[in-house]
Amino acid sequence: MVSSHNESVIRVKSNKNDKEFGTGFVVYTDKNALYIVTCDHVLTKIFEDDKNADIQIGNQIAEIIVRGESNGLDLAVLKISLQKNIAETSLRMINQSGKSISIVGYRDAYYKECIETEGVIIDSSYFESERYGMIKVWNLEITGKCDIENGMSGSPIIDKDTHTVLGVLIVKEKERRGKAISIEALSKVWSDSTIVLFIQNEESEQRLIQDRRIGQLRHEKAKRLIIQVQRLEVTRSGDYDRTEVAKLRQRAIKLLKEAVELQFVEPEIFLLLGQLHEEMENKLEAFDYYSVSIRLKGNFEDAFKARKNLCDILSSHSNPYSQVAEYTRKKDEKRLEELRHERLKKLIEE
Repeated sequence: MVSSHNESVIRVKSNKNDKEFGTGFVVYTDKNALYIVTCDHVLTKIFEDDKNADIQIGNQIAEIIVRGESNGLDLAVLKISLQKNIAETSLRMINQSGKSISIVGYRDAYYKECIETEGVIIDSSYFESERYGMIKVWNLEITGKCDIENGMSGSPIIDKDTHTVLGVLIVKEKERRGKAISIEALSKVWSDSTIVLFIQNEESEQRLIQDRRIGQLRHEKAKRLIIQVQRLEVTRSGDYDRTEVAKLRQRAIKLLKEAVELQFVEPEIFLLLGQLHEEMENKLEAFDYYSVSIRLKGNFEDAFKARKNLCDILSSHSNPYSQVAEYTRKKDEKRLEELRHERLKKLIEE
């Protein structure tokens, strides 16, 4: 399954070849750079394969900020320049096992999208590092369709309830079993950083879940308002009031933005925000919201359709954005065709 987290999850590879690679994820951003966590052994294998290699992320050579130990505290932090805005992941410490999780990473050096599988934290164990002291490790059982695969070292272990990162995948032990370093160990290897990482603890978990639930209610209320607007637009009865419709749209936008602020971040919210802004003739804002929706869910067909239709309009008129709109329209057409083929292939396989 393709992950909705794929914007923050990044492939880490050699600039010499595609033989050695792993996964990393964004933990911090500033106005100039992205900071990415991966496994130290991913870097070790790249340099063992070619001692003159550099670490490549996208089309950039990454700077190594800090390295732990390939056979111990198996974490490393990389830095690349900021080319586009990517959301950093939220980090959280927990003490109990039994958590349902998802694991997001890359299974080979060529597949465009990262994949996601599911699992559960069975229990925890500890090992002692001479350099860093006691390190907590989560023992994982994979319950999803995909098992842990080569290339997924460095993948984030994501709490399915709160969507926060609990750990970093370090190894597949046997079929449907793996280990992950608990996320608080990152502060041990990156302790001299001037960057303050916000790692939540269990006391903040209930507040986060409560906020997300309130955000979900805001989302549902906004959808009801949008249905009300659609009915008024369709019927256009004698009491049809354009001012009232505009007010309903503004209320829906306010509710959706509040949902995002409450950490209820879903691709559909940004799709709805885009549709509302397009209806209000705010086409550039609509374009941005459709694009965010696509970034959050790489295979979100409805968002691709909405953005393509908007680009049809923008590219057909003389304006400063017509060339960008035409380029995006062609790109979305191609992606929609790929999604149709993928859907057809799945139907045939089933």
